[in-house]
Amino acid sequence: MSDENQDTLHLPSFEEKVLAQLGSLDSRLASLEKREEERDYDTKPIWNRVLTELSDLNTKVTDLDTKVTELDTKVTDLDTKVTELDKHMGNFDRKLDIMNKELLQVKSRSARIRNALIPHRRSIAAARIGGAEPRAGFFFDHDPFGVAQIAWLFGELVTA
Repeated sequence: MSDENQDTLHLPSFEEKVLAQLGSLDSRLASLEKREEERDYDTKPIWNRVLTELSDLNTKVTDLDTKVTELDTKVTDLDTKVTELDKHMGNFDRKLDIMNKELLQVKSRSARIRNALIPHRRSIAAARIGGAEPRAGFFFDHDPFGVAQIAWLFGELVTA
């Protein structure tokens, strides 16, 4: 039995086993921390670059937002101007309609006057030509270099 006691004496105690395990965990933890620091050295420049690009992107989005706001203001101004032009065109269309109606009334009156003034609807030029003397002479105050005045009368050219 004394051999068994000697074997148990050589066995490590519970505290020694725990301390050995803690030492093993401590070395493993140190190894993990070292690897994590190495990864930081590898990824830190990447993260710095990403943060810089995000900052640049934020600046560009802010600039774009400003430009969109300016465009929105310009579109609103253009919409206001188009609305005003639409109102003016409506007024112009009404005035044009009134002028067309008045022109039709003037044409109608002109046709009635023409029908009343020209008996039997013979043209004025034909009446003058038909009534011309075959051997008409010159008047004493005739100017051979003068230009005869010609005017329109009810759609026909006549001398004035």
